Amino acid sequence: IPPQVLPLLTLPTGTTVGINAAIVVTFDEAMQSWTFTPQSIRVSYESVTFGTVTILGDLQPYGQMVLFQPVDPLLYSTTYAVTVSGSVEDLAGNKLGQPYTWQFTTKDPDVDIEPPHVFSTSPTVSATDVSVTTSIFVTFDEKMLSSSITSTSMVLTEKIGSVNVPGSV
Repeated sequence: IPPQVLPLLTLPTGTTVGINAAIVVTFDEAMQSWTFTPQSIRVSYESVTFGTVTILGDLQPYGQMVLFQPVDPLLYSTTYAVTVSGSVEDLAGNKLGQPYTWQFTTKDPDVDIEPPHVFSTSPTVSATDVSVTTSIFVTFDEKMLSSSITSTSMVLTEKIGSVNVPGSV
């Protein structure tokens, strides 16, 4: 059975996307990380001067999710198309088959008054049997000021007893 893209968990969507937004594709099952190459996820926009312009970015596959972080901020008031290649595979080697495409538009160049939101976590919320050596990843819906992410702003707490777990950020 081929994997499927989960549209409700694939972001961004809409017409007020921040210019520092990360692009996240979520599948219905874990995917083969090695099948995600720079050609696997294409983010582009149409330019009157240059035609179709492809955005460069870093791809980071995490199980069922793939994060595409643009190298540079996106342009304001621009419609972007995101296409996932049909050649990406699940763990059983099944290909997506048909390319999956969606669009979003970045917001107008105004003051950023929206607070950042946690977009995803790895391990996922309520995950069980997670190894004690597993790294924890938090993905926000926009680029973050690195000095704001500290051991006081990011705390891992044991479920029982509310004891903070030591670690580094």
